[in-house]
Amino acid sequence: MTLFIRISAYLHLFFFACFYTIVNAQTDRTVSDLSVIEYQSHDDYYERIIYVGKKKDRFIVETYLADSTLYRIDNYRFIDQGVNFGFLAVRHGPAKILYNNGKLYVTCDYNMNKLSGPFIVYYPDGAIKRRELYRNETVKKSVCYDTDGGEFMCEPFYQRIYFKGNPRELKAYLDKKLQPILDSNLSFIVTFELIINEIGQVVDVKMGAGRSSTAVAAAIRKMVQEMPRWHENELNWKPANMDGVAVPGKWLVQANWERSAWRVSFPF
Repeated sequence: MTLFIRISAYLHLFFFACFYTIVNAQTDRTVSDLSVIEYQSHDDYYERIIYVGKKKDRFIVETYLADSTLYRIDNYRFIDQGVNFGFLAVRHGPAKILYNNGKLYVTCDYNMNKLSGPFIVYYPDGAIKRRELYRNETVKKSVCYDTDGGEFMCEPFYQRIYFKGNPRELKAYLDKKLQPILDSNLSFIVTFELIINEIGQVVDVKMGAGRSSTAVAAAIRKMVQEMPRWHENELNWKPANMDGVAVPGKWLVQANWERSAWRVSFPF
């Protein structure tokens, strides 16, 4: 039980870091002829990044918890997006999460930042707990096993946050409320994240990269706090769920400046 609780508390490090960045982290670097190694410190974990290949266009990220327990290993590569956009780091290749005793918890593969191929979850003793098959981030097949190896029906390992009301009504609400908040000079695209805890409460709002206006961020937080409940006595969002455990997550909102007005969408 202790192993499972500890692992579930850090699952967000595995699923919500799809786009790797090096901002807001303290970095140390070691250079050799064969590789470049960086260490980046974060609030509750740190990363060992190993750049490989002649062009150093691929790298491996080892994520360690604060007590130096190896938690996960991911493979990434850089994608050239052209002169105007530069390079984007995407998760590509095998990935795995470990129990805090070093045994495998999850093994899977990513193809250009999307889960693709077998996704296997293990019990602490090494027996297989779940097999899933992904194609372009979509579960095609899911089979679970009890501790004796018997199969049973189960929900997918990861279930996204979803809005309990009518998404069209939410879109219309945000379209209307964001018009006086957002300035058309900010950008043609503005993104922000609703940070939703494990019981479905919106606990914070974070602006996307490049949005430094504190006034805009404060106004969006106020708008979200004043949002009505679509169902009486119920929170508006069902939290994300991983391996049967509700976990905190992010709900992404994107506003596009189109035909002299802001239009909202919910990309995932």
